[in-house]
Amino acid sequence: MNGIMGSNGFPGFINGKLTKNDQGELVLTTESRSIPVRLEGASIPLGKEVVFKFLRAEPGRLLLTPLSQWESLEENLPFLKNIPLAERGEWEALIKAAVQEKLPLDQDVISAMRK
Repeated sequence: MNGIMGSNGFPGFINGKLTKNDQGELVLTTESRSIPVRLEGASIPLGKEVVFKFLRAEPGRLLLTPLSQWESLEENLPFLKNIPLAERGEWEALIKAAVQEKLPLDQDVISAMRK
C-alpha cells in the first residue's frame, strides 16, 4: 500500500479504541472523531487501542478488520518480510505511530522510524 488513504477519503488504516454508544452500536473513537463501525474478523475488547484496516463504507458506518496479529500485518504490509525481524511489539508500535501521524505505511518510513 503506497499510503494510508483509502477510497471515500477514509484512511486505509485507522488507529483508535472501540466503545459502544447508548444504542449498543460499536463506535471507533480516534483522536479526531467517533465513527460507527462493524468489525470483520477477530473480536477486540472495548477500550483497547488497535490499528484497523478500512475495508469499505456501509450505510451509516465503516467496515473494519483489526490488524492486531503479526500475520495480518505481514499480509497487509508485505515489505515487513524484507526488514530484519525485530520484536513483533516493536513493529506494531511503529505502525501505530505512523498511522497516528498520517504517514505512508511503506518500508522507508517504517525503517526510518526504527532508527
